[in-house]
Amino acid sequence: MADNNWLLVAALDFGTTYSGYAFSFRNSPNDIQTPQTWYSGSGSTASLKTSTCVLLNPDKTLNSFGYEAEDIYADLASENIHRNYFYFEHFKMKLHHDEQLSRETILEDILGKTVPAIDVFSMSIEYLKTHLMETLKNRLPNVTLSDVRFVLTVPAIWRDSAKEFMREAAEKAGLESKNLVLSLEPEAASIHCKNIPAEKLSGGAGLTIFEAGTQYLIADVGGGTGDFTVHERLSSGKLKEISKASGGAYGGINVNKKFFQFISDIMGARAVKQLKSEEMSDFIDLVRNFEQKNYLIRLPASLMEFATQNNPNFRKNAETMDLKGQVTFLQNKLKIDTALMKSFFAESIQSITTHIEGILQSFPNVKHILLVGGYGECLILQDRVRKCFPKTNLIVPQDSGLAVLKGAVLFGHDLNIISERILRYTYGTDTDARFDPAIHSKDRKYVDDYGVTRCKYSFSVLKKAGESITSDGHKVTRIVAALRKNQSALKYTILYTEKSDIVYINDDCKFLGKVNIPLTGNKDTNRECKISIIFGLTEIRCEVTEMSSGKKVETTFEMLEQQEYK
Repeated sequence: MADNNWLLVAALDFGTTYSGYAFSFRNSPNDIQTPQTWYSGSGSTASLKTSTCVLLNPDKTLNSFGYEAEDIYADLASENIHRNYFYFEHFKMKLHHDEQLSRETILEDILGKTVPAIDVFSMSIEYLKTHLMETLKNRLPNVTLSDVRFVLTVPAIWRDSAKEFMREAAEKAGLESKNLVLSLEPEAASIHCKNIPAEKLSGGAGLTIFEAGTQYLIADVGGGTGDFTVHERLSSGKLKEISKASGGAYGGINVNKKFFQFISDIMGARAVKQLKSEEMSDFIDLVRNFEQKNYLIRLPASLMEFATQNNPNFRKNAETMDLKGQVTFLQNKLKIDTALMKSFFAESIQSITTHIEGILQSFPNVKHILLVGGYGECLILQDRVRKCFPKTNLIVPQDSGLAVLKGAVLFGHDLNIISERILRYTYGTDTDARFDPAIHSKDRKYVDDYGVTRCKYSFSVLKKAGESITSDGHKVTRIVAALRKNQSALKYTILYTEKSDIVYINDDCKFLGKVNIPLTGNKDTNRECKISIIFGLTEIRCEVTEMSSGKKVETTFEMLEQQEYK
């Protein structure tokens, strides 16, 4: 999309636990609007995001999304007619964990039934897109999809295959590729916060964090992942990445897992399982009650009944677990001691602080930590970060949970606001290189149909991990040729690895995708194409030029399943 063809930028923040959208118009980019208020359960809780939950009908079409999906599924479960439906939660983490991601990847719903992952993601994105367009049409009746530049947020620590998966899901949801850009979540948060007055940054009043030359660590901690990187503010007002993105599955859902393990130990695992399968509405209420970080947890009557049926003396479990004095039953409520509550957070917070410590050791000039994301709003986490790093200033924006969403809107207005990025991976191809006896093993040596001696399954480096690339795009060009006379097309495969020195394709290599190039011309000549791989953007793009005709084609990668190389 040409920069002057869109009327507004809209960001879709598709999170592990919560999702939402925001937008601003081209002539007023800083006037970011989050117009939708979502209500959970009885409507007592209002939020600018809704839960990332999806309910599909028995025919695998979309029934509902968000809090609505939670409530409808709970009603279906209460009538015991839910088993033919498909209910998904926290499914975004599949893209983080699955190293062999492809279009054939499947998701298991809450009861273990399967649906292609690409369908679940695309229907979720389509729901947010449709909801956004309905909101816009109430104000601008003639607005169309072509008037909108869409920005879809993704974790910076994701593999490129996961980012490409999200793009394909978005395109399947009806977003045109030319109208769509991906925004890296910690970058978006950084972009948003640099525009916030210091007095609206908790811990930032009186500071000059965003003056030129200042380096700061962004810790974007949401429901699923913790994403960390270091930025420097340049005199131009742009931001420069000086450490490659890193992180892991340190998000808030780990706290929920610890809590429910505790509830299972106290009430009985069978009782909790019954609650989830037979009284879904009560289960969801229990989750929501805990997520409000209450120390007095209301226990559903159904859970108390299930626990009593399985073990009339279940209240004594606390004593056998050596929790006397830390847990108290008050009729239908469970009072949890402060120290015990904090223990649910301990493992994830330890992972976060350990990761931050490693970054600060590598970048001693960093004096500020910018903490954002839904989990970043947690006071227990904030307190621990302050205590672990007393010499480093912790800054938390007032709308920490919306920092990524709002920053993604700003990024859509200025795609070059991040001036440089650090490559996280080494990129290369599986094009058989010309044989070099100083480098290659003799058992990989062969001669192609044109008499050229080559090395089978060699890794040809395009760019190495750790290199700094400008955001306007760094182009790496290679000439590729047919190796056999009967070839009708060239298959150019892009791979990536965390290693910087690699000679052959092996198990350390992961597949980004492939480009299929039809071949024309005389088969007796060495038919060649010029491939240009463009780095430095939030995604890797590709251009192909057929040498004989000079024809240029801009293309994207076709996602590739895992293959084995010997």
